[in-house]
Amino acid sequence: MKRQTRYWSLQIFGWSLLTGVLIISVLAFNSSEHVGALIQLQIIIGSVLLLASHGMRHLYKRLNFLNLPTFRLVLLVVLAALLFSALGQGVIQSIIYGLLSWSEIQPFSFQATILYWTNTSIILIVWSVLYIAIRGYESRREQEVENWKLRAELREAELAILKAQINPHFLFNALNNVRSLISENSGLARDMVSALSDLLRYAISHTSGDLVPVSDELEIVKQYMSLEKMQYEERLEVCYDIDPDATRCNIPPMVIQMLAENAVKHGISRQSQPGKLEIIVSRTDGILTVRVINSGRLDPVETGGGIGISNIKKRLSNVADDGWVFTLRQLESSKVESKIEIPCHIHQPKIN
Repeated sequence: MKRQTRYWSLQIFGWSLLTGVLIISVLAFNSSEHVGALIQLQIIIGSVLLLASHGMRHLYKRLNFLNLPTFRLVLLVVLAALLFSALGQGVIQSIIYGLLSWSEIQPFSFQATILYWTNTSIILIVWSVLYIAIRGYESRREQEVENWKLRAELREAELAILKAQINPHFLFNALNNVRSLISENSGLARDMVSALSDLLRYAISHTSGDLVPVSDELEIVKQYMSLEKMQYEERLEVCYDIDPDATRCNIPPMVIQMLAENAVKHGISRQSQPGKLEIIVSRTDGILTVRVINSGRLDPVETGGGIGISNIKKRLSNVADDGWVFTLRQLESSKVESKIEIPCHIHQPKIN
């Protein structure tokens, strides 16, 4: 329901209800011959109050009432109620004494007019409190929705950036290797193109913030390492130690791949002698642990994290908030370990 429609529905219902209560009180406590005129008066009062409250609404909106300090808002409500009550009483008095010759039923009384003005002011103050409370609640809800939308858009933007940050150096090397293999070993070149295609397809299609099974992630890691193996040949040895129970857990997409990529880029590629890369995945007490150990030494400047580590942390934050741990440390004189720990959520296969 649109806000304007809801507003008028509540206005008509509320003031009609008050008018009905006033008419019932007239019928219950007044048996004079002027009952019809008194009922007519209640209808006039209800209509005038509806118009007065609508005028107050315009005033509140014009003064941006939701952003006013509490004291100024209270002062505004009281002054507006007194003003519009006075205007309303002026209209009512003009109608009943000018158009309806009410003096024959009840002579004009200044004291009675002051009393009616006070009562009308109280009614309009109550209406103002209800209106401000409803609008304040709606405003908070709208702000919450906008905040959620903004957070969603921000995460989508971050993920889009992550999607665009596939290591171009790796792509160039892979394409160069494919080019050199076309004439030497066309079969191997085709395999390399297929592996590269699978890797890019996975990187593009699995960055919406959803979790993927560790088993799927490991498949793409193996594709990636096969490409790196083609480049480094005997300089790169890859070992896997995978707990079968851990492959059913979920993990942010590309996280293990980026750990492996970081290990190759900052470890294996900087060595002239053969290097070893170990990928260890385990699950203990509901915690999924992924360790990537590579030959090399940790540069103290890099412990704060470059683009690769920053991307890993962002992906973990997007799906696990604060329930994850990432560490990067020197294990031995010639080994570096990067490790993530994240709560294990079991992958539920889709049922068609």
